[in-house]
Amino acid sequence: MRRRVILSTALASLPFVAAAQPARRVGVLIDLRQADSEARARVETIRAELVRQGWAAATVDVRYGESDPARMKEAAGELLALAPDVIIATGSAAVVALKNAGARMPVIFVIVIDPGGQGFVDSVAR
Repeated sequence: MRRRVILSTALASLPFVAAAQPARRVGVLIDLRQADSEARARVETIRAELVRQGWAAATVDVRYGESDPARMKEAAGELLALAPDVIIATGSAAVVALKNAGARMPVIFVIVIDPGGQGFVDSVAR
């Protein structure tokens, strides 16, 4: 499945984020409703890839934006309050919510079109 390849590729950067030690807490912000099969598949893929990357012991906190901007903002705040070592965001709305909430930890994002044009990164190369 294509989403598994995309998520696996993005999560392969986790060893670089952790530097000397693996993260103990991972936040996940999903832009969909918790009941959506796609949301469940994303979480399953993320958890499997964390295990594959050697992060099996990490605490994974998942929040759902429910496809609602107000809920996305609230969910981003909840995750930031938990002070994760890294956050995985799916979808542009999740990245915007984290950026607006003042996320200071590394954010790995997937399923985002034109991250440079949206101001998420300085350039695709970086």
